[in-house]
Amino acid sequence: MRRSTRILACAAVVAAGATFAALPAIASPDETSSAGASPEETASASASPDGTPSATASPDGTPSATASPDETPSPTATASDQKVSVPAYFYPGTPGSSGGPYWDRLIASRDTVGLAVANPDNGPGQAVNTDYTAKMRQAEAAGVDVIGYVRTGYLGTAPNNFTTREEGSTDPGVWLNQIKRDVDAWYTMYGAANLDGIFFDEGMAQCGPGNKWADHYAELKKYVEGTYGAEAIVVANPGTGTQECFKDTADTLVTFEGDEDAYRRHQPEAWEAKVPSDKIWHLVYDVPDAARMSEVVALSRERNAGHVYVTHDILDNPWDTLPPAAYWNSLTGRTP
Repeated sequence: MRRSTRILACAAVVAAGATFAALPAIASPDETSSAGASPEETASASASPDGTPSATASPDGTPSATASPDETPSPTATASDQKVSVPAYFYPGTPGSSGGPYWDRLIASRDTVGLAVANPDNGPGQAVNTDYTAKMRQAEAAGVDVIGYVRTGYLGTAPNNFTTREEGSTDPGVWLNQIKRDVDAWYTMYGAANLDGIFFDEGMAQCGPGNKWADHYAELKKYVEGTYGAEAIVVANPGTGTQECFKDTADTLVTFEGDEDAYRRHQPEAWEAKVPSDKIWHLVYDVPDAARMSEVVALSRERNAGHVYVTHDILDNPWDTLPPAAYWNSLTGRTP
């Protein structure tokens, strides 16, 4: 869920004992309806640095397994309570600036909004941005948790072979060092502004040989909590269903990121039905109206997603706006 020269979610409060307000009652989903998206936009994928989708794959380049529509559906568990968790890829400036009103609207819907992912520059950036500091403090006062965006670059693995900023390396160890430096930079610059945790984007989905890849993400979670407190929220975004070895590598896992058509065909991994709903977060874009949005949210409940975000926005960056006011108010159950 990358992208943020214009700025980057998302996930609700995932600390133990968090209570989620139920979203408004909505219609049952019509599994046969189509979003009308183009074929290249229907795959569930995390965005590459230029905003185009790039399928999450195993280290050998093999795409992670996703059940086809004709396979037996996985067991489901219903999430009775949800939070709207927002990838806030919009600048938190003054009300008259681009993005400012979105942050204000997000904060005003605090009863059902859980968390916003802040992303000044595909990470914390080089210096403190006081516009972010101000909005983070406002969000904290309203009960909306803000976590900081950090790239993990699939740890440099194929097929993406993303490289680290300074070294230009695909070595997983070098990536881990950069990731930890970015975590430190977030807390150094924004810890005093009530930073609530870290959002690890471009996450792996396959366990790896000897559980290697899952262990690396477990190491990152341990680093955040061990350095900055056990209450820190850790979210990882593979953007697709992960193997069960990842279950305890983050407080919340984004197990779907894609368009409406792909979401209606999506089949969760079996283990997702057996965990508390706040472990699962779904992000769905290119949902054109509030009626279809309500169907998608209902479907996300059936899939045990305790965190959900649905938007009308489309690629290349579906996270750089909030939906129109009426759509947003329907999503959050807020009366204007």
